Amino acid sequence: MKKYGIFFLVVMFVFNSALAADKDIKTKVIELGEQLKVEINANYHISNIQWFKDGVAIPGATERQYMVKNSKLSDQGVYHASMLGPCREIESTPLYVRINYVPQASVETASAGGNALFQNEPNPAADIVKFKFNLDKNSNVRLVISDLFGNQVATVFDGMATEGMNVVEFKIYDKNISSGNYFYSIISDNFTDTKSMIILK
Repeated sequence: MKKYGIFFLVVMFVFNSALAADKDIKTKVIELGEQLKVEINANYHISNIQWFKDGVAIPGATERQYMVKNSKLSDQGVYHASMLGPCREIESTPLYVRINYVPQASVETASAGGNALFQNEPNPAADIVKFKFNLDKNSNVRLVISDLFGNQVATVFDGMATEGMNVVEFKIYDKNISSGNYFYSIISDNFTDTKSMIILK
């Protein structure tokens, strides 16, 4: 579907700490537990609004605003809305929202022995990026990067991974991947998860 510049996302965050944002890559950062609100501004009537997060429709999110009063780590991701304008259905430009949190919380989760996929470091990533995941037992694992439409663009890891914390380095500059918003997914014998990332070359 075509995207029109007159439709855009305005993200407003109500929190006391500093807001880190890079408008060039349409990224916003919010502190864990604070308010997240995304809103559509349009100059004329729109209808049939549906908000999406990471490409999946958010149930009940059919108004001009979508708000989360107390943000959680699971609220991190890529948001966009589809809507019906005067002539045709259109989509807003995707916006990546990152939830800022204390890294030690993830380490505590891993030490408990559970399965977990962590945020890539750094994010945005430009050259070499690290992916971390924790497993409760030795497992066959695939770690892949996909675009916003679900097309796989790179395989980060495909093989046997050991119980506990695993760290995989990936050289982005060696791959034909353009700047933008992406997903990375882990698929193991008994665990799957997906998170959002930004590539900025």
